[in-house]
Amino acid sequence: MTQPNFTLADGERLASDNPGRFEIPSRVSRETLQIGDLCKLMFEVPGQIGERMWVVVTEADGSGNYAGEVNNVPLGDGLPGLGTTVHFNARHIIALDSAIPFGEA
Repeated sequence: MTQPNFTLADGERLASDNPGRFEIPSRVSRETLQIGDLCKLMFEVPGQIGERMWVVVTEADGSGNYAGEVNNVPLGDGLPGLGTTVHFNARHIIALDSAIPFGEA
């Protein structure tokens, strides 16, 4: 297994660069996640296509900063494995596993 060598894509930038083609949940929805919520992040590794994986929130500071555990087995090299803790914030979230409405970033 390759040592993780990833960055997280900026979902807000992706949405603003691709209006109407790439939507993300509203800023309020992304900034108010609770422990146990499931969100999707895009992991990027140099020289590879980005991989989207679900993360279970394990820590939330109330300001849109989070820690969570990866809830997928990655397909590519250099990505965090199942159960690995990652730190992220609201701008990295590209999807939520709920009926939370999508909207303005």
